[in-house]
Amino acid sequence: MPLMGDHRLQLSDPLGVERMEKIVVGLERLDRRDRPGIDAAPPSTPRTKILHAGVDGHPGARDDRHPAGIYDFYKSKMIYRDAKPNHAHLALARLEQAGKLRVVITQNIDMLHQQAGSREVLELHGSVHRNFCMNCDRFFGLDHVLAADGVPKCDSCGGIVKPDVVLYEEALDMAILEKSRRYIEQVDVLIVAGTSLTVYPAAGLIQYFGGNHLVLVNKSPTPYDHAATLVINDSIGETLKQVVG
Repeated sequence: MPLMGDHRLQLSDPLGVERMEKIVVGLERLDRRDRPGIDAAPPSTPRTKILHAGVDGHPGARDDRHPAGIYDFYKSKMIYRDAKPNHAHLALARLEQAGKLRVVITQNIDMLHQQAGSREVLELHGSVHRNFCMNCDRFFGLDHVLAADGVPKCDSCGGIVKPDVVLYEEALDMAILEKSRRYIEQVDVLIVAGTSLTVYPAAGLIQYFGGNHLVLVNKSPTPYDHAATLVINDSIGETLKQVVG
């Protein structure tokens, strides 16, 4: 991946915003590579993709093996019901609507990207808004889990209602991981934002990128800064707000 001189910039540096605009906003639609993969997209499909973890910065789960303890922690620490889409969510949705963004791959579990208007979102860690009975597979919304005293139970069969969220020691959905990998292999521009790229397996997805421009937006350095076309050590929300508007 080519470097562009002094590629580590602060958002306050106008050159950083200018380069980001050229790479993202000014990106022309490129012909799709002749590779097998996703949904037989037409040649005009935009080839930018966003991989991020920290737009919202929600904490992860603790090591608590008791079901009631897990649900107490889950409801008090992992669910932010009043959260609203911020500048980053809205900017990404606008990029998709403008035909310059193919997909958002996120580790967040709040569906704020969808609320902002993004349509193609791959949720590596699931969503708090999807919950299923472990016995009969009946679907429940978030309200059912929040209203439960302790472990939520199914109204139909009495089984435990589990959030469609990756909890402690659970594996990620391999189908979502594989689809994410195929997207990353095909895009020309990869923007990785709000993540230190140290938590696997999500961080390992970047190794499948073979396009022209890797853009990293994070407040602290990452292990992949040396390979990036552009590194901006600043807030993803403020960065995308300035670049996209």
